[in-house]
Amino acid sequence: MAEETPKEAVAEQPKPDPEAAAAPAAATQPKSYLGGRRMGRASMFSAFLVTLVVALGIITLVVWLIYRPHRPRAYVDSAAIYDLNVTDGSVTSNMQFSVLFQNPNRRWTIRYDSLLAFVVYRDQLITMATPLPSLYQDHRTVLPVFVSVAGSFLPVYPQVAVGLLADEAYGLVELRLELRGRLRWRASLWKSAHYHLHVRCDLLVGMKNRVNGQVPLYRGQRCHVDI
Repeated sequence: MAEETPKEAVAEQPKPDPEAAAAPAAATQPKSYLGGRRMGRASMFSAFLVTLVVALGIITLVVWLIYRPHRPRAYVDSAAIYDLNVTDGSVTSNMQFSVLFQNPNRRWTIRYDSLLAFVVYRDQLITMATPLPSLYQDHRTVLPVFVSVAGSFLPVYPQVAVGLLADEAYGLVELRLELRGRLRWRASLWKSAHYHLHVRCDLLVGMKNRVNGQVPLYRGQRCHVDI
């Protein structure tokens, strides 16, 4: 028999199928495309969230700057001292003050709660802490508050007793009236949280001839208010 020619042998070899070769590439292409679309959607969603948060933050800041409440102002309108004596290293006192609270807000009312009033001389109590009733103040108003404080035989340091006697003899006494409590603002249906209120009124009181009643105020009628 005659041997097969090389041309016939080559002709019998199977030819590569172009469709089969392109199948893997075609199979992987949709996955890559879908993954790219998912990443694009995730990026767009993240950008939307960031934009929304920034917009809400700007709106909140603008609203706060426009509507933010301002702290009240406080003034001592008058003072009366009926007793202020030093005996054997202790102090007995009886004082009254008229304090004016001013609400500068146009939209916010103020509620005062848990108020305590007392008087300090050289960082020592010379009256007991006296509770005051809860108070409500409308916007853009002035609220008068009557404060009456007293103490009997309250012990003080020797240097405090000596200093108080010397100041009374000189006719001028530095006293600090303090009010502490809680404060809350309200506008329409919105209420703020409770904030600590601390009012300090550093007064220079005239005490000539051991007055018994109204005393002149030479300094400190405007108080410092901390929130």
